[in-house]
Amino acid sequence: MFYLRNLHNVIAVPIHPIFIHKPHLRLTFLFNLLVALFFQTIFLLGDVIPVAYAHTADEKTISHGNNVPSPPGTHKTCSIRDELEQIAGYAEDIFEFAKAGKWKRASKKLTALEKIELNLANIVSSIETENLAALTKSTSDLERNISARNRQDAMITANKITAIAALSTKSCKPRVPTNVALLEYYCRELEIWSELKTTDKLPVIVIKMHLTWQSLMPLLIAEGGSKNVKKFSEIMKHLDAAKTPEEFGYLAISVLDEVDNLEKVFTHRP
Repeated sequence: MFYLRNLHNVIAVPIHPIFIHKPHLRLTFLFNLLVALFFQTIFLLGDVIPVAYAHTADEKTISHGNNVPSPPGTHKTCSIRDELEQIAGYAEDIFEFAKAGKWKRASKKLTALEKIELNLANIVSSIETENLAALTKSTSDLERNISARNRQDAMITANKITAIAALSTKSCKPRVPTNVALLEYYCRELEIWSELKTTDKLPVIVIKMHLTWQSLMPLLIAEGGSKNVKKFSEIMKHLDAAKTPEEFGYLAISVLDEVDNLEKVFTHRP
């Protein structure tokens, strides 16, 4: 147990054994993570992840790294895992097309996404109704954004859909952990808000990335990804040191590239 004094408050934070046994995870990273935990506990919960998940067990798992058991009946969600993964993939494509101003291609991908979403309505169970409602609303918003050729709003909404889809598959124990997809989500958030020069949002996003990363590290090490852990931790240090929107935006691209390598740790296993 480690005790952290900050802003005249003292909190006790449990430390994962990885920080003790892996010397390359330096004290600087540990301190930043503990500060992140403090601030997240006080006022950041639910600020970046879509509001529909603000008080769910899934978000608590993401925020604190706890193993929250799935509620009864969640085995049914696995029947829609492939569809949700397709939706996330299409949303990523739409993000990139909107970013590049390729509206015809974005519109085609949206049509494909909407077809899958219609199929979901026929097979979801009651426990997924809230997720589907959030997905449906975001898709409608995205359609309006694309029709209006509103680049930034389309990027924001498409990225939000990737998070909704990722969180909706969490109870199925997907082969690639949900936190990998959420790191991608946060990287794209950095891209968006650094471009808009919204400096107050950027450190908040980095803090949430730390929390997501802390939960993912033990899973990577268990799969033999210690080298990936070391490399990604170094990149996170650079994000901690970033000061300007330009620095955050540049580093977001590097982080996205490295997240692809984290995904390979899980997809390449036997």
